Amino acid sequence: MRRAITLGLVATLVAALSPLASGAGLPPQKETGTVALPGPGPNGETTGGCWTGWARRTWIFSGGTTGGPLGSMFKIDEGTWGGKFKLDVAGGAMGTEDLDLTFYADTGKVDPTDPAMQAGIVEAGSYRTREAGGESGVVPPTATVALICLGTGTGFDAEWNYTAKPPKKK
Repeated sequence: MRRAITLGLVATLVAALSPLASGAGLPPQKETGTVALPGPGPNGETTGGCWTGWARRTWIFSGGTTGGPLGSMFKIDEGTWGGKFKLDVAGGAMGTEDLDLTFYADTGKVDPTDPAMQAGIVEAGSYRTREAGGESGVVPPTATVALICLGTGTGFDAEWNYTAKPPKKK
């Protein structure tokens, strides 16, 4: 009996000290997709990036299955919170595509009393450089969903690759 208890304690100690337990060695989150068209704002905005409203609302109404043709959305792996991410443009129709990335803690809900579906939105962070290509930075803690959209006037049919690594443990 003492031997079984001792072996159990040793196994627990080894598991707790292993590299996997500290987060080291966890695989990165990798996602791919396409944003077919840029999403101009509802008031005719055509410069300054993309408007996230179209893709976010499509995500809400689809129950989290699609961002539609005006954006791509996917769930964030909590293991990457605080780690570095990179969003690359893998291809596009013009070669000048500018992708932006917005992280949400909450994208909002279907609400018949709020036709704009604005209530409850919690943005965790955004990356919107004004140049061809993607974005890079740190995955914000609390982010549950990422939205990728295409800057108006920068092209169309943008293929993308997203990679986020777990943070390095100290």
